[in-house]
Amino acid sequence: MTTTVTKSVTPTGGGDYTSLNSFDLGESTNLVTSDKIMVAEVHSGGNCITTAYGPVGWTTSDVNYLEIKAATGHQHNGIWSTSKAYAQWGNTPADPPIAVNMAGFRIRGMQIKTTDSYNALRIQITGTGGKRGIVDSCLVFGGDWRGALYFEGSGTDFGVIKNTLVVNDNDGQQAVGIRVVGGLGTPATKLKILNCTVIMALGGGEDITAIRTSNQVENLTTQNCYLRGVHCYVNEGGFSNLNKGDHDATCNNEAVTPALRNITADASTFADPNNYDFHLITSSPLKDTGVDLSGGTGEEAVTYDWTGTSRPQGPAFDIGADEYPFTPICWNYTAKFKGSKKLFKTSGGGTFPKNLRVPGNVDKRTGKMIDDGQEIDPDHYEVF
Repeated sequence: MTTTVTKSVTPTGGGDYTSLNSFDLGESTNLVTSDKIMVAEVHSGGNCITTAYGPVGWTTSDVNYLEIKAATGHQHNGIWSTSKAYAQWGNTPADPPIAVNMAGFRIRGMQIKTTDSYNALRIQITGTGGKRGIVDSCLVFGGDWRGALYFEGSGTDFGVIKNTLVVNDNDGQQAVGIRVVGGLGTPATKLKILNCTVIMALGGGEDITAIRTSNQVENLTTQNCYLRGVHCYVNEGGFSNLNKGDHDATCNNEAVTPALRNITADASTFADPNNYDFHLITSSPLKDTGVDLSGGTGEEAVTYDWTGTSRPQGPAFDIGADEYPFTPICWNYTAKFKGSKKLFKTSGGGTFPKNLRVPGNVDKRTGKMIDDGQEIDPDHYEVF
């Protein structure tokens, strides 16, 4: 039976390790023969930097994988903050803050930034056939022509990037947000990029690209993504087919659906893009314009956004990494006490009150009533 081993990475001390580098050196092992999943939970308090091209010394698979994730309560809120779990590099351009080179891994809820060139997050999938990499709910900043998020490898079911914000401010000639590269002689297939927001500078570089493929990349699928760049999709060659999502939105005319073309990455769409706040606003054209991706298999299912808010909040999925929270105009709750004719009734307007303790058939984030009027035990709620 597969067992999960969790280690804490706490930069301020008091955990199992103080950095991903020390975790890597202390824990690298063959997870396949031991039938384990290894999880590094990163806490806030400082930079959890790892070594370049690490972790090394691991043997992994899609079943026995390494997972690096922000610990509960230490995940970002959609805006870069050094008070949350992060990895940052700003000294040597050849060293990404996090780089993985293995057959199976997951990265969740992390903030990753390089203030120099090269990549912020560099991923190389080794082996062939079902070796997958998962990037979920991350903030990735920096990079140059090689990509802020670089994904390389070969084999089928290459991986999933979802609910992730990628920002590359480099306005050089060929700056890239997400670069996908196939293995030499062996194609990379079936990578899916879902509900991501990719923001590129629109400065002097004439070939600045949100998503760029190189070598042999087959069946790359995007859906529910917002892409901003001089170019949104570019194939450098050896590409079999790109499945551009009909619910992708772009800053230019490259989107498949005309209504999702020429959507600007400014204050008409996002909360404060000049300060890297890419939460949606109430009137954002990206709200309720996506397609439901909750039916995907395994990691291909999208059921929440970059901060864990469930999708959808409105009548349809939002496009991009953020799901705008639904605020009801008015709400009502009526419950009948079990074994009594007495009714409990309450109502209000605006945000559903967080100080109302209610049964499990009420979603306190939205105020949505699932079984209004259902008989309940009065011990299951109280008003205070």
